[in-house]
Amino acid sequence: TDTEAETRLKLPSAAKQLAQVGRVHGGFPGAALALKATVGDALSGRPGVDLLPAITSAGSRFFEPGEAHASDTEVLVIALLLIKFESSPENTHEWASRLAAHAVEAAQEQELWSAAAAPVDAFVPIKDVCAREWDLGTKMLVMRAVALNWSGRGARVDIDDDQLTNYKSFLTKEKGYLRGVTPTGAKRKPKRLLTWSATRVADHVRRRFGFLFAPVGVTPRK
Repeated sequence: TDTEAETRLKLPSAAKQLAQVGRVHGGFPGAALALKATVGDALSGRPGVDLLPAITSAGSRFFEPGEAHASDTEVLVIALLLIKFESSPENTHEWASRLAAHAVEAAQEQELWSAAAAPVDAFVPIKDVCAREWDLGTKMLVMRAVALNWSGRGARVDIDDDQLTNYKSFLTKEKGYLRGVTPTGAKRKPKRLLTWSATRVADHVRRRFGFLFAPVGVTPRK
């Protein structure tokens, strides 16, 4: 099981393997690094911690407006863009660690989860990603990462530029926001990524932090 794998695998040895692969490939997002991303699916840095439940888009795209929660591919796309656009790896990891601490509780409660319990900046990095321009070069890196250079959760071979362009437009006011489930007592549905789905993004970044840089062509600053 995933939990047994987390307990069995040793983080230092896995990190050493990743470093060796990085030296061989010179940081280029190659297939071997993608295989190491699968190890990242099992490692959380804390043995015995379960992975969150998988959410896969049932449609022909990696996202569907009619679905209630962000798919694993949506989570991976936003996580990759957070790393691509981030200005401080330390701050990104610190934010992810604080918000990910709420991920298990949020996964259990889903639309009932209250962001009031989360850090005050819970949604800020995700809002910044949605507000940034996703130029063709950035989208190409994300598409390559998701379709070719990632073999962990969220990988999807049929992602393309049209899907990413449409997804970005749905994250802005151009075509109306992607919405989540209306919380009890609320008058309208929240923006999909500004819900418990944000904790899934943070959990993904925290668990796989070291694996997210090379696929989007970013070299961690020392």
